[in-house]
Amino acid sequence: MTHILGDVTWNKAIFYGFYIRDNEIILLLDDGSYRKMNLTNWENSYPLTLKNLFLLKSGDTIQYGTWNGYESKIWFCDVRRI
Repeated sequence: MTHILGDVTWNKAIFYGFYIRDNEIILLLDDGSYRKMNLTNWENSYPLTLKNLFLLKSGDTIQYGTWNGYESKIWFCDVRRI
């Protein structure tokens, strides 16, 4: 279940952490990669995504969602623990 409206594709990963920089949430994965969420584009949705991030701990197996065909190696719009 997600709060994001529209076509969301889920990708599996291991959560490492996250931080907020400038106008983005940066999702850190344990393989050293990261995904970005631009807060300007998601002004009504990012508080729920941020809440979901705070529920995670490093090492959790997660799914991160990408919206409407956006590149899953760059972006994310929601997360959930598996």
